[in-house]
Order: sequence, then C-alpha cells, then structure tokens
Amino acid sequence: MQKNRSFLLHLSCIVLILYGCSLDYRSANIPEEMAENLPETVFVQFSRIIVRDGKIKTKLEAERAENFTKKKQMVLSNIRFFEYDENEKLLTEGTADKAVLYTETDDVDIFGNIYLYSVPEKTAIYAETLYWKDKEEKLSAAPDDRVRVKEDEGSSIEGRGFNSDFKLREIVFANGVSGVFIQSKEE
Repeated sequence: MQKNRSFLLHLSCIVLILYGCSLDYRSANIPEEMAENLPETVFVQFSRIIVRDGKIKTKLEAERAENFTKKKQMVLSNIRFFEYDENEKLLTEGTADKAVLYTETDDVDIFGNIYLYSVPEKTAIYAETLYWKDKEEKLSAAPDDRVRVKEDEGSSIEGRGFNSDFKLREIVFANGVSGVFIQSKEE
C-alpha cells in the first residue's frame, strides 16, 4: 500500500508538472518579412531545360538555386547558360556568378564575372551587371556600368550605358565609348 501511495504521489506530481507546462510555439513562428527572404526550396547542382517542339531551346545550370515562390524569383549561383536554334545547334553560351530569374516573366538580373558568347556573331560580352528583358529580347546594363564587347576577329569596344536589342541585332553605348574596330575584307 505504501508503494501504491508513493507511486500515486509521483504520478500526481508528474501530472501537475506537465499540466503546469505549456509549449508555446508562437515564438518559433518566423515573422512574415523574414519568411519572404527564406527560400521555400533549395536545389544543389540545378538544371533547367526548356524544350519546344521536342527540341532543347535553352539549358540553365547552377551550382545552387533558391526558389522564392511568393516573390516569384529564383536566385542562382555559379551559372552556365546555353541557347540553341531549332536544329539544337548552339547559338549562345554564358557564365556568371549569380542571377535572379523572375519566374513569371523569365526576365533575369545577372551579376559578377559575366561572359556571354554569340556563336553566329562570333562576339563575346563581358560585364559585371546585366539585365535581360525576355519579352522584348533586350539586354542592358546600368548607365554607369562598364561593358566590353569583343569580336573574334579582333574588334573590341567598351563603354557605359550599354543597351542591346536582339531582335534588331543592335548594340548601343550611351557614353565613355572606346576601343578598336577592325574592318574585314568582306565589309
């Protein structure tokens, strides 16, 4: 009987202690502004391939991709990009340290050690920051950012206020332009 009382007394103490304790999960909730800055998913060795009419159109590879669904953004690190024509022949390739892909529009802000190369134009673009507007097919830089365009044949032009219209195959610099233009015999 003494053992039963002792057991009941211990059990009663445990129940009272547990009853007096409450687990407050409210403090573990992440504030909404912080939640927006935390990715919903993180991918390592990420690859995104867009296929049209059964053929690869673009391929994007990144060491890391962070998806922010609410912001409709994907942040990519250490990127490689490839664009192909209708016969899956390489048109454009590029690399960069970081990019922000706006998933609703496919616009992209590109940052750090940017290298883009157009195979048909035999031309490379070097920059630290570029902005791609997908619908308009325009590539631009901030007005004060320096961009260099270099052709395989030796011409090299750099300047500030870079804008390029891929539909018109046109490149414009607003100021600070310098470089060397080499005219080929065909021209």
